[in-house]
Amino acid sequence: MTPEPQLEPHFLDRIVQASAGYILPATLLAANLVAFLSQDETRPYELLQVTEAVEMPDLIALYHLEDFESEESALEKRRNVRVCERILAITSHCVVIGNALKDGILQISSAIKHASNVQTCTTFTGRAGPGGNLFYRYHSNGRHCDTTAEQETIAGAIERHIKRHGHKICGTECLNLTHGGTWDGYLLIGPADKFDHSAECGPEISFQHCDSGGKGDLN
Repeated sequence: MTPEPQLEPHFLDRIVQASAGYILPATLLAANLVAFLSQDETRPYELLQVTEAVEMPDLIALYHLEDFESEESALEKRRNVRVCERILAITSHCVVIGNALKDGILQISSAIKHASNVQTCTTFTGRAGPGGNLFYRYHSNGRHCDTTAEQETIAGAIERHIKRHGHKICGTECLNLTHGGTWDGYLLIGPADKFDHSAECGPEISFQHCDSGGKGDLN
């Protein structure tokens, strides 16, 4: 009788090692490939949406980084102040801008510049001119509610604006003062005895006429 063939123990060990080293990894790789190919076709679009969502904060960050511009560019001296007006109330009594009233404009511009220096956005009121015949209310907004414009530049812009409108103030006027930066000053001004204290003067107002002036317009 022919003896039955027997497998050597070392041969069985080699089969087990081959299964662990090659067959199982190949099986796992094939399973992963099948799972990847069976994914939803919309998956690339989902990845695109994720990419766009990640890019969006760059735009927001760029906007906020403007607050950290260099001091040299932020404090650059700009030449003129832009003045836009909106006449809110007209009266028959006018305050004529003469030599004496120029001191009143300097008083107002001094108060505006002081508010800028201390970086306050609060509203304040006052009187100016001979006998306090002009009444004004002022507030500002912007990054720090301040401006690099000099006091004489602000005064010259206001004086030029008033001169170009007949050398007089006949009603309660809302003036928007800008200087090319983030600063917006809102000056409500008019004859003291006819001043409309209920009038609004701020960014919600649509301004009608604009002019530009500066230190060279202060005479």
